[in-house]
Amino acid sequence: MMTILFVCIHNSGRSQMAEAFLNRLAAGKATAISAGTEPADKVITMGCGVEDMCPAIFVETEDWNIDDPKGKPVEKVREIREQIQVKVLSLLKELS
Repeated sequence: MMTILFVCIHNSGRSQMAEAFLNRLAAGKATAISAGTEPADKVITMGCGVEDMCPAIFVETEDWNIDDPKGKPVEKVREIREQIQVKVLSLLKELS
């Protein structure tokens, strides 16, 4: 089973949402953790690209460039949540 580490700058929303979606939807194909330090097969970053000196460059890395929901109105947070769900579903198709 593949392990995926979702990373965002503060681990305060985006990575936790992605972890929850993947663990709920993966049907045993993969497991997710957010902002952990255990080895992972693939890392999905959420806006902590090269400019922020993302430390997640030790495994295959892909950046989804998801807006940070911090301080945003609830409507925007819901849009971000839906964007994350769509990307997780696409990732699961890719893993199949």
